[in-house]
Amino acid sequence: MALGGAGSADELAAGAVGELNELLWALPISLDPREITAALLERGARLFRSPLAALWVTQDGAPELIGAFGLTAKKAEQLWAMLELGTGDPQPHNLYADRLSSAGAFGKRRLGALIAMPLCTPTGPLGWLVCARLEAEPYTEFEAQLIGIISNRVALALANARLYGQAEACSHDMALLADCTAILMSTMCLQDLLDAIARRVVDAFGLTMCTIQLLDPASGTLPPTAVYHRDPEQRERFATWLRVRPLRPDESLTGRLFATRRPYVASNLSDDPYIMPDIRAQLGVGSTLGLPLLVRGEPVGAMFWFKAGRACALDESLVPLASQLAGQIAMALENARLYEALARRVDAGDTQMQTVYEDVTSRLTEGRRYAAELERALRADLDLMAGAIGQQSAGGDAAAAIARMTARLDDLQRRLAEGEQRPF
Repeated sequence: MALGGAGSADELAAGAVGELNELLWALPISLDPREITAALLERGARLFRSPLAALWVTQDGAPELIGAFGLTAKKAEQLWAMLELGTGDPQPHNLYADRLSSAGAFGKRRLGALIAMPLCTPTGPLGWLVCARLEAEPYTEFEAQLIGIISNRVALALANARLYGQAEACSHDMALLADCTAILMSTMCLQDLLDAIARRVVDAFGLTMCTIQLLDPASGTLPPTAVYHRDPEQRERFATWLRVRPLRPDESLTGRLFATRRPYVASNLSDDPYIMPDIRAQLGVGSTLGLPLLVRGEPVGAMFWFKAGRACALDESLVPLASQLAGQIAMALENARLYEALARRVDAGDTQMQTVYEDVTSRLTEGRRYAAELERALRADLDLMAGAIGQQSAGGDAAAAIARMTARLDDLQRRLAEGEQRPF
């Protein structure tokens, strides 16, 4: 039953409440604002005999048309401008024919009645629901109440959808950061982890290409350390071009990143002042996000995201997450370089220890050889002396001294033998 027909007030009220319940139950269990709006406008247009209807969301400033019924986007824009709903307090508007005379025609049609209801939430107005009739038949107070109930229900559904979308985005961001953290902790090989991060970023954000370029102190340029493009042929082409023409830390976009230590978004490469002509010619139409890689506040490189085409250009909304990721990469970069420096020191220490070991071993070998020769010579001399003393029957003191010297030589030989058996 459409509202506004003949019948008693009780019949109208009963029918209206029944259709209202039917409409509210018909709203999809959805968290997509456009799905919710499409279901509302289709059923509500029939319920209130309103062939024209539209819904806008205004919480973020400029009005965003979420859905329309019987109106093109251009006509909806015209309707919004006529009503001036974005100014002043969000109060309902119930307008009749005489107050719509200046509204202009919608094609060959002219509005006869219109009702605009704010979508109110506890945190403030979310947007507007507008229904319009071509007949000069005003919306009754009872219809206005019903539309108010619907607007409140829709406002709640849209607020929940928005919160869910924010939660989903936050969950996606946290998952990406966790994934990238796992990649950064999986290896200390700098090349491997930067290649993996570039690939992951391209996949996660639907990019065309991601490059990570580290400052080379020797040349003073930023040669490509990691380049990942969705097209393998283009990947190799860009990597080769960037090796031949490395960026410098004092030019164009790189110069801005190094000077400000802050990210920069170029939403349109064709007219951005920081994109040099040769780079623009290589990239073509698209947008880019540049991020400095900072170690203790000093730039050591840069990461660039590129998305081809004009649709869905990169914008400032990506900066917070991308900055966190750049911070993680810079930290991993510092850790990898410290690890490489430590590994070089360990290798150098091992080399030095090997040299010392070989030198000590050589000296010990020479010492053992000398001791063995000395032992043979001393024993020969002692044997001669012992024989001479025995023939002359000399006193026992000399023989005892010779015996002690022989015992000491035996002890020296024993100790040298024990030392050779000990590990160095």
